Amino acid sequence: MLVLTSSQATLIAFIVAPGLFLLSAWLTHATRRHLLGALVGACLYAGLNFLWDHFAAAFGWWNYPGWSASGQLPWMIYLLAGLVGGGAGGLVGWRIIRRWRWKGLAGFLLFWVFYALVHDVGGSHLFASSNLMQFGAGSVPILMDILWYVTGNALPQTAIWLIGERPG
Repeated sequence: MLVLTSSQATLIAFIVAPGLFLLSAWLTHATRRHLLGALVGACLYAGLNFLWDHFAAAFGWWNYPGWSASGQLPWMIYLLAGLVGGGAGGLVGWRIIRRWRWKGLAGFLLFWVFYALVHDVGGSHLFASSNLMQFGAGSVPILMDILWYVTGNALPQTAIWLIGERPG
């Protein structure tokens, strides 16, 4: 069984998150306005992630016992996740949606459905001994996790569009 401590996961996030944001900014040729939209989107993503996690804990859908005694993540993890999901992922999504419009949006959000299954559900099983994330019983926690990823990755697109695409 693979073991990953919360300290190791935090260190990895501190390295990966800024790198992915910078790489996506460069690859997408984002303007300053798009970068600002992506950073606002990253903050929105982090805040929505925090809210979803607290609702999930209250309803017994999922928690993070390997991170803290309360089963909640530290704020820094939400900010780093926002930089990756809302920032880097937001910029990639912006380019996909800009190119393929509604089909791009549908494909982008469908990607996050599969990502939720691989990252959260698969990761929680693969690193089960680490207790980094635990799901409640049944299919409802998994469906809610998928819904979190879809809403969490749609929200930054709104910020990028409002700040980066609208004239003015």
